[in-house]
Amino acid sequence: MTTWISTFGYKMAWLAIKNTNPEDIIQKLQLPEMQTINWDKAMDRIYENDDPIILTPQINGWSFIVGRYLYALDPNANDLSKLKNSTGELSIIFEEVQAFATHRVSEYHHWILAKKGKVERCFA
Repeated sequence: MTTWISTFGYKMAWLAIKNTNPEDIIQKLQLPEMQTINWDKAMDRIYENDDPIILTPQINGWSFIVGRYLYALDPNANDLSKLKNSTGELSIIFEEVQAFATHRVSEYHHWILAKKGKVERCFA
């Protein structure tokens, strides 16, 4: 059965982690108060509380960590270097990681693809 996601949301950032059990992600990232809920509930909760970090169940072999703090891990940075490095480091642990963000007011968007410790694509 295919699970469809209704939207990635506006003013949102997320990591996509391939073929990794959500429980492994929680353990390896050691993020406090990580919650695993479906996509629609995650979006509602993030917009209501503005700060939570949500982990979705696997969707077609991918788990998604969603939360606005993922924009650049430093929202005041003028470049993606910190997020690019962090995404590369995560791909050592999880093999393939992609980072995305969108902000509708400023028309900001980024996509980073990292595999086995190497950033293969970075666009913003």
